[in-house]
Amino acid sequence: MALPAKTGLVWGPLSYFQHWASHKKTIKQDYLLTNEILSPLVQKRLTKAKNDGMTETNLETIKALMSVSSGYFDAAMATIAKNYGSMSQFLNQALQLSNEDINDLKKLYLTH
Repeated sequence: MALPAKTGLVWGPLSYFQHWASHKKTIKQDYLLTNEILSPLVQKRLTKAKNDGMTETNLETIKALMSVSSGYFDAAMATIAKNYGSMSQFLNQALQLSNEDINDLKKLYLTH
Protein backbone atom coordinates (compact mmCIF):
# COMPACT_ATOMS: atom_id res chain seq x y z
CA MET A 1 0.00 0.00 0.00
CA ALA A 2 1.53 3.34 -1.04
CA LEU A 3 1.12 6.26 1.37
CA PRO A 4 2.07 9.92 0.98
CA ALA A 5 5.33 10.95 2.60
CA LYS A 6 3.91 13.70 4.82
CA THR A 7 2.51 12.02 7.92
CA GLY A 8 -0.02 14.78 8.56
CA LEU A 9 -1.60 14.15 5.19
CA VAL A 10 -2.18 10.56 6.18
CA TRP A 11 -3.38 11.30 9.69
CA GLY A 12 -6.17 13.64 8.59
CA PRO A 13 -7.83 11.10 6.28
CA LEU A 14 -7.34 8.24 8.75
CA SER A 15 -8.94 10.29 11.46
CA TYR A 16 -12.08 10.35 9.36
CA PHE A 17 -12.90 6.95 10.74
CA GLN A 18 -13.33 8.24 14.27
CA HIS A 19 -16.58 10.01 13.58
CA TRP A 20 -15.01 12.77 11.48
CA ALA A 21 -17.69 15.43 11.91
CA SER A 22 -17.99 15.24 15.68
CA HIS A 23 -14.25 15.00 16.35
CA LYS A 24 -12.78 17.34 13.76
CA LYS A 25 -11.57 19.80 16.43
CA THR A 26 -9.75 17.03 18.32
CA ILE A 27 -8.31 15.62 15.12
CA LYS A 28 -6.98 19.05 14.20
CA GLN A 29 -5.46 19.49 17.67
CA ASP A 30 -3.75 16.10 17.37
CA TYR A 31 -2.44 17.06 13.93
CA LEU A 32 -1.03 20.31 15.34
CA LEU A 33 0.82 18.36 18.06
CA THR A 34 3.23 17.40 15.28
CA ASN A 35 5.01 20.72 15.82
CA GLU A 36 5.50 20.03 19.52
CA ILE A 37 6.70 16.48 18.94
CA LEU A 38 9.10 17.45 16.15
CA SER A 39 10.36 20.64 17.78
CA PRO A 40 13.70 19.20 18.99
CA LEU A 41 14.39 17.70 15.56
CA VAL A 42 13.45 20.91 13.77
CA GLN A 43 15.63 23.01 16.08
CA LYS A 44 18.57 20.65 15.56
CA ARG A 45 18.16 20.85 11.77
CA LEU A 46 17.84 24.64 11.85
CA THR A 47 20.95 25.00 14.02
CA LYS A 48 22.94 22.79 11.66
CA ALA A 49 21.66 24.69 8.62
CA LYS A 50 22.52 28.03 10.21
CA ASN A 51 26.00 26.80 11.13
CA ASP A 52 26.40 25.62 7.53
CA GLY A 53 25.74 29.20 6.36
CA MET A 54 22.13 28.92 5.17
CA THR A 55 20.36 32.20 4.57
CA GLU A 56 17.42 33.31 6.71
CA THR A 57 15.08 32.58 3.77
CA ASN A 58 16.41 29.02 3.57
CA LEU A 59 16.00 28.59 7.32
CA GLU A 60 12.39 29.75 7.11
CA THR A 61 11.79 27.30 4.26
CA ILE A 62 13.27 24.41 6.24
CA LYS A 63 11.07 25.28 9.20
CA ALA A 64 7.95 25.50 7.03
CA LEU A 65 8.68 22.14 5.41
CA MET A 66 9.20 20.47 8.78
CA SER A 67 6.09 21.95 10.39
CA VAL A 68 2.32 21.77 10.22
CA SER A 69 -0.17 24.59 10.64
CA SER A 70 -3.83 25.17 11.17
CA GLY A 71 -3.92 26.77 7.74
CA TYR A 72 -2.42 23.67 6.09
CA PHE A 73 -5.05 21.49 7.76
CA ASP A 74 -7.96 23.76 6.85
CA ALA A 75 -6.77 24.10 3.25
CA ALA A 76 -6.36 20.34 2.89
CA MET A 77 -9.83 19.64 4.27
CA ALA A 78 -11.42 22.32 2.05
CA THR A 79 -9.64 20.94 -1.01
CA ILE A 80 -10.74 17.39 -0.21
CA ALA A 81 -14.35 18.54 0.18
CA LYS A 82 -14.24 20.57 -3.03
CA ASN A 83 -12.48 18.01 -5.23
CA TYR A 84 -13.81 14.73 -3.84
CA GLY A 85 -17.00 15.57 -1.95
CA SER A 86 -16.15 13.34 1.00
CA MET A 87 -13.24 11.89 2.90
CA SER A 88 -14.08 8.36 1.79
CA GLN A 89 -14.02 9.43 -1.87
CA PHE A 90 -10.64 11.07 -1.27
CA LEU A 91 -9.24 7.92 0.31
CA ASN A 92 -10.47 5.75 -2.54
CA GLN A 93 -9.74 8.05 -5.48
CA ALA A 94 -6.79 10.26 -4.59
CA LEU A 95 -4.89 7.86 -2.34
CA GLN A 96 -6.15 4.83 -4.29
CA LEU A 97 -6.80 2.90 -1.09
CA SER A 98 -9.02 -0.14 -1.32
CA ASN A 99 -11.55 -0.87 1.39
CA GLU A 100 -9.17 -3.59 2.61
CA ASP A 101 -6.32 -1.03 2.81
CA ILE A 102 -8.54 1.32 4.77
CA ASN A 103 -9.56 -1.42 7.20
CA ASP A 104 -5.89 -2.36 7.70
CA LEU A 105 -5.02 1.27 8.45
CA LYS A 106 -7.91 1.56 10.88
CA LYS A 107 -6.59 -1.46 12.79
CA LEU A 108 -3.09 0.02 12.91
CA TYR A 109 -3.86 3.63 13.84
CA LEU A 110 -7.20 3.95 15.57
CA THR A 111 -7.63 3.11 19.21
CA HIS A 112 -11.43 3.34 19.53
